[in-house]
Parts: sequence; C-alpha cells; structure tokens
Amino acid sequence: MIEKLFAEVPSGSSIVFDYADEKLFEENGFSNRVENMVKMAA
Repeated sequence: MIEKLFAEVPSGSSIVFDYADEKLFEENGFSNRVENMVKMAA
C-alpha cells in the first residue's frame, strides 16, 4: 500500500508522518507542536 502512495506523488516530494499523543494540545507553551505541524503541512 505505501508503494502506491509513493508512486503517485511528484518526484522530490516528501511524506511526513506525525502521530498525536495525549499531550498534543497540552504542550502549546512548551513546544508549540500543533502550530509547528500546521506550518510543516503548509
């Protein structure tokens, strides 16, 4: 299945997996994880 995903993206693209945990929305002042995830996705 992952081979199909990589076959359909433009050459030079990156696919990033990030997994949320129970502290995702609690650490805003510490690491700004949600803000950083949104910036990377943009």
